Amino acid sequence: MPFNTRDGTGIALSALFHGWPKDRIAQLCAESAVALADRSVCETYYGLGAGELRRAWPLRLCDSLRGKPVTGTEGGAMPSGGGGGQFGPAPALRRYLHERGWLYPVDARLSDNLKQFLREFSPDLIYAAPAEFALVRLARQIGHYLGAPVAVQVWDNWMGQHYRRGVGAAGKRRRLDAELRALLGEAALRF
Repeated sequence: MPFNTRDGTGIALSALFHGWPKDRIAQLCAESAVALADRSVCETYYGLGAGELRRAWPLRLCDSLRGKPVTGTEGGAMPSGGGGGQFGPAPALRRYLHERGWLYPVDARLSDNLKQFLREFSPDLIYAAPAEFALVRLARQIGHYLGAPVAVQVWDNWMGQHYRRGVGAAGKRRRLDAELRALLGEAALRF
C-alpha cells in the first residue's frame, strides 16, 4: 500500500517516514493503489503493472481483457477507465482464491521501465515490507540490481495466511519460505 490515511499499513508507513525529505523517498506499489497515495509524505511513485508482477494464467487473461497496463508506470498513472474502485469476485470467491494464492502475483521481474525509474531515482537504501512471494522476490531483485542495502520489515505474520490450500500449496509455501529467508539473509537491516 502507498503512504495514505485510509488503512493501517498506509498510516504506519506515513508515520514512519513523516518528516523525511520528500525528494529522497520513492515508493513502488500496485498500479491501482497509487490513487490512494498521500502525497504529503512522498511525491514519487511507480505503479507496478503486469510487466513487473506476473499473475496466474486465468487472472492474466482477465487483466488483458480489462485493459490493465502491460508494464508499470512512473507516477502510477491510472489506466483509461479509472481505477481505485473495488472490482473483483464476490467475498466467498475472493476468500477461496486467497487461500489458494490465486489473488497474488506468482512472480516478479524488473521491467525496462522499472529499471530506468530505479536508475534515475538512485536510492541510497531499499526499504521493503513485502507481504507476498512476488514482492519478496522483487525486493531481492532490486537490491541486487542497484547494489544498494536492503532494510526489511515484516509487519505481521502474513506468511501463515498464504497458500493454505489447493493444488501445489505445499510447494508454493516452500518457495515463499525460501525466498523470504534469502531476502532476510541478504538484508542489511531486519525488523
